[in-house]
Amino acid sequence: MELPEPGTWKPERDHQEDSDSDHQAAREKVSAQERRCQQYEERLDRINEELGRGYQEPRGNQLRAERRALRSKIFSEC
Repeated sequence: MELPEPGTWKPERDHQEDSDSDHQAAREKVSAQERRCQQYEERLDRINEELGRGYQEPRGNQLRAERRALRSKIFSEC
């Protein structure tokens, strides 16, 4: 069995490269989900602030409906 020249041998990385790309894709998916959840939380905070400041009645019903929808999304997606 011949040994390769020093400094020329490189291990096969096909399996690891696939694994690395899978891990990268998973990290990107998690990152996108975290950003989406953060946006939901920020919108929920803005709605709660607006409800606390006061509102005309039709707007209050819309805000509460939006708040319910956001809470549902946060519960199911985050």
